Amino acid sequence: MQESFLQNKVFQIVVRLIVALSFVLFTAYQVYLAIHIEQSRVGRLIGIGIYVLITVASILAIFHNERCWAVHAVLMVVGLLLLFVVKLINLPVIFNMLSLGNTSSVLDGAIYFLSQLGTLLLIFGYLMPRANLAKNTLLKRETVLMSVVIVLFVVCFVMDCVLLLKYHANIELSLKLTLASRALYLVGFAGTAFSFQFPEPQPVLEERKGNYIYSDDSEDEVDLVI
Repeated sequence: MQESFLQNKVFQIVVRLIVALSFVLFTAYQVYLAIHIEQSRVGRLIGIGIYVLITVASILAIFHNERCWAVHAVLMVVGLLLLFVVKLINLPVIFNMLSLGNTSSVLDGAIYFLSQLGTLLLIFGYLMPRANLAKNTLLKRETVLMSVVIVLFVVCFVMDCVLLLKYHANIELSLKLTLASRALYLVGFAGTAFSFQFPEPQPVLEERKGNYIYSDDSEDEVDLVI
């Protein structure tokens, strides 16, 4: 039942549409922030470029096509790698601000490290060797790996909500918009991890047109008359 449900093309398209829309809206929100907030504008613009890559990748995943999927995978890996590297630059700032006696700073640090770990696991999911793995073994490994990714991003979202609602920290232009952006971030990345349960598009074998005749030299040899 579960396998047939996940293989349903309509369900796959709906999930991927939701993921793509989440990234589109999140990226649009980042553009909105860059326009209205002068502080760290260069960093925001770099982030927007990265999220555009991830957004385009998520849109390509909607199409059940082998070529689109291949481009999707490349763009997603590049986008996730850039996102991880850019966030890695902020590591000294996170350490300098970390204070075990300050709950909000601890939550900030935890969100940073857990989101970075989730991003790394997503990258590994795309780069995971598949050729020498049986289908069931690959599916089990991806299920476990992506379940961890989903949990990591859910935990980050919960901690973000605590920071915003209880400590009034990290609020951007408004509390509602900031909460909405965190929800979009969660749906985008958790949905990407969930979509790993969907089978990849298989290459379509083109039908060879013509009349086949067997040669007299070998029973296994087939000649094609165009």
